[in-house]
Amino acid sequence: MLIAVTGATGFLGHYIVREFLSRGWNVRAWTRSGRIPTGLDLAEVEWFEGDLRRADTNASLLHGADVLVHAAFEKSKGKWFSEETTSNEFHDYLQTNLLGSLRLIDDARRAGVARCVFVSSAAVYGKILLNRPLDETHPLWPSSPYGACKASIEAFVSGLASGYDWPVCSVRPPSIYGLAELPESSKFFDVVQRAMRGSSVSLPTGAKQVHAADVAKAIALLIDAPVEAVKGEAFNCYDRFISDDQVVEIVQRMTGQSANILQRAPSPKNIIDTSKIRSLGMEFGGQSLLEQTVRALVEAIRIESER
Repeated sequence: MLIAVTGATGFLGHYIVREFLSRGWNVRAWTRSGRIPTGLDLAEVEWFEGDLRRADTNASLLHGADVLVHAAFEKSKGKWFSEETTSNEFHDYLQTNLLGSLRLIDDARRAGVARCVFVSSAAVYGKILLNRPLDETHPLWPSSPYGACKASIEAFVSGLASGYDWPVCSVRPPSIYGLAELPESSKFFDVVQRAMRGSSVSLPTGAKQVHAADVAKAIALLIDAPVEAVKGEAFNCYDRFISDDQVVEIVQRMTGQSANILQRAPSPKNIIDTSKIRSLGMEFGGQSLLEQTVRALVEAIRIESER
């Protein structure tokens, strides 16, 4: 099976590629300016120059592909939006991410790609109602341009699935963590480093999280799932709430270092319901995967400190 992947050179993309290759699937992906990433097992990928800004590169990515996994998303000049964002930057953001994504997905349908998985985000929810489950039937009221863009593409995905009887679906991860190619770029790196120094934790924060490896596994599951189970559907992909103080406690157990936790992060007001994707056989890594990630960060920091 040949899978076309966008965003393969990014953090999540690396995990997606590794998951697919481990299953014996062939992977084709875009790279900008002909630059092929080094390291990991990405040498096994068939690379084509292209990105969302260049519709003329869609055909080379999609030709002969059985599946499209669309995980690419470009920030505005490497950042999210702020009051300083200009009108031209906002237009470019929409042209690239919204219109570029819609064209790519529709081109995949027209090229005869048998299935498509769009990597959306839990940011599509935005405003959350507290009197009902946060499942896939919850209304979408995104509170950011990012969430609005993802929700707009999801709506288009649903319309294509219904209008053309095409098995395209969306997966909604919240914040994604894991070990990055450069450990210092990993989520929780600074928290682990401070804990190893014995620093106090006074105002810990937390967020709904899922490991990148679990997102990749969920996408593979959606590719293998029966057509009628996924066509036009969206799937929450969430594991657990992780806070700074939880990470510090894990570091303490692993290293014996004493870090003073002065305050606990508040618990979330709601939990994302994942029964829909679990019903397809999805199992998340949970505490063991979190501890495995923290252990890898501890080792990376130790190795760096010994240099």
